[in-house]
Amino acid sequence: MPYIWSFQAAFGRLRGQLSVAPPGASPKSDTLLRVVGLGLVATGMFLIGTVTVVAAATFFIPPTDTGTPLASLKTVTKPQDPQLTVGGDFIRNQDELLELGKALFWDQQVGSDGQACASCHFSAGADPRTRNAISPGLKATPVDNTFSLGGFHAPNSTVSPGELPSHKLSNIDDRTSTVISDSNDVVGSAGVFNRTFSAVGTSPFLSFDRVPSVPDVCQSVADPDGFDVGSVNVRKVEPRNTPTMINAVFNNRNFWDGRAQDIFNGVSPFGARDPTAFVYKPNAAGNIAPTTVQIAFASLASQSVGPPLSNFEMSCANRTFPDVGHKLLSMRPLALQFVSPNDSVLGPLVGFSFTGLSTRYRDMVQQAFNPQWWSSSQAVTISGKSYSQMEANFSLFWGLSVKAYMETLVADDSPVDRFFDRPTDPTAALSNPPAPFGSARRGLNIFQSFLGVAPDPTDPTGTRTINVTLSDHTTPADARCITCHGAAETTNGSISNVQGARLERMTLRDGHCAIYDQGFLNTGVRPLLDDPGMAGTDPSNNSLSETVLAQAGRLTTLVPTALPPFGLDPVLGGTTNCEAPVVTAAFKSPALRNAELTGPYFHNGGQLTLMQIVDFYNRGGDFDTAQTDGLHPIDENIHPLGLAEQDKRDLVAFLVALTDERVAFERAPFDHPGLCVANGQQGDSNSVKVGPRLPGGGPTAVAADQILCVPPTGANGRLNRLTPFLNANPFQH
Repeated sequence: MPYIWSFQAAFGRLRGQLSVAPPGASPKSDTLLRVVGLGLVATGMFLIGTVTVVAAATFFIPPTDTGTPLASLKTVTKPQDPQLTVGGDFIRNQDELLELGKALFWDQQVGSDGQACASCHFSAGADPRTRNAISPGLKATPVDNTFSLGGFHAPNSTVSPGELPSHKLSNIDDRTSTVISDSNDVVGSAGVFNRTFSAVGTSPFLSFDRVPSVPDVCQSVADPDGFDVGSVNVRKVEPRNTPTMINAVFNNRNFWDGRAQDIFNGVSPFGARDPTAFVYKPNAAGNIAPTTVQIAFASLASQSVGPPLSNFEMSCANRTFPDVGHKLLSMRPLALQFVSPNDSVLGPLVGFSFTGLSTRYRDMVQQAFNPQWWSSSQAVTISGKSYSQMEANFSLFWGLSVKAYMETLVADDSPVDRFFDRPTDPTAALSNPPAPFGSARRGLNIFQSFLGVAPDPTDPTGTRTINVTLSDHTTPADARCITCHGAAETTNGSISNVQGARLERMTLRDGHCAIYDQGFLNTGVRPLLDDPGMAGTDPSNNSLSETVLAQAGRLTTLVPTALPPFGLDPVLGGTTNCEAPVVTAAFKSPALRNAELTGPYFHNGGQLTLMQIVDFYNRGGDFDTAQTDGLHPIDENIHPLGLAEQDKRDLVAFLVALTDERVAFERAPFDHPGLCVANGQQGDSNSVKVGPRLPGGGPTAVAADQILCVPPTGANGRLNRLTPFLNANPFQH
């Protein structure tokens, strides 16, 4: 958020607080507020002076950023590009579009050997699998192919609670204490076997040793990243933890490193950064010709077209989206999976056998999309291969339909949301209730605290503040969580926060000042060389960081939605001390609803429980390594919090109160078809069983799958509540 806005908001709240102290406020807390208020006045006067002389380039101190108060998610509406209006250039029927998107997301026939998008997102939008779920330091510099988490030195081990956190300290409240164990391994999601594409599959493959699939014809070759046991390939594991896709609709950019652009180009995750992205429609002469599209507010579409071609997640290497279209268009959706006749979206399409849908993907595309994108009989040649127009445009159909489905997955009815819906209603959740919500209410206040002050959650005007102390009733609470996880979305990476202010200046923990991408931060989870995060590059070798692009004068070209001054005041180059980018090892600040159910946590999956997350922030993170320019890339808001055990438990209780029970019980719109996934390979990290030969063969044997199947749920959901990762207690240290 713009610092000037946060300064005004904070000062306005503190000014009200200074006028009338809340009932029960101590003289000490009132004095503290007066000191803070005077400090903000001085900061504001300094800011005014700096702004007036910006043309001369001045020394700059960012004003205090107290964050944006939380609110009910029901107050947020995600904007939509007018191009996606029904009857417009793309969409023919919105209901058909949604049906197509949900079918594609859950269909195991899509992957080269049984992987669906849902294979990594089937439990509260995240992945609860524990076997063959470890990836070595594949993002590290230099690349680290060794396995070390939990003492295992090969893949196909089983994650157990005692192995996390991955960075263990002798004192959980002191990041400088003795390190008991440390690993740069990642708890991730198992994907595909290492194979090279030849042709799409046409026949179902059903075996007790294989995930049900329509496997592509691919050659199995030795895995270069170490995913083999005794020279037998096991499934590759993603080098970052799987985030939930529930509520991802509100993210301006998606993926941990933000590479899924907010503009969808119809083909790839990279928006205007990708000069090779073309879709195909008739030109003025009636001939099919390549054209470009730019669809705004569509990061979900950009994100969705990445995994189906990833040789880690869903695909043999070198498969293309037209190949995926060629494979699927004649198929019956979800033909290998059970679908409930009471499914909130797909129910009307379920056949008598309850297996698959009573239609074909070709028919669904025709019903959902404008004919100009699929009706031509002219062939399209791409990289020397001939495809139909419908096949050539399959990435466009995929992206827009899966986006439409994921946009329905909005969890906005947690106890916290219901409290903010009626903050003055004494019967509402978190309003003077018995445990656990009484503790959650205290946790909410700590979560929003800044130097002992927090917005009054019962004030709909957002102008009143309250004093907040820790459980000793003396120490001012200073958690500052909402400086990164603010507003109704609980993330500063939201569309509403980023679109008008994509870049921001921050004060660093070492006193320096720097610029960063709004919503993407390094909080000290791992050393800088473990994973570059936003300092990585796209396929055209452009930085993923918009800060770096802006400094190179390329941001408006590669990200057309980014308009100068990008939220910066003073403008870029307008200071003598605050122009350096601070983007190395920066990752997206995730939204927090349903976090109880989406562990393990952080981009590396290195924390098991919500309490371990609170411990991490209480000690001010784990690492504070200098970047090559000498700056320390940690925001000053990441600092030791001084929380006692009761304060920690209150914060965890608040985080648990962010769970929407519709998600926990998989009720509509969170119901789903049945799904079978590989939960590791048969055997262990010492030896594995060789599985049946997959089409295409190859010199390297492929292990047999250990299969985990989840049943379909209809609109009414499941009988038993989902549990946290490894059934861990959220309050466990």
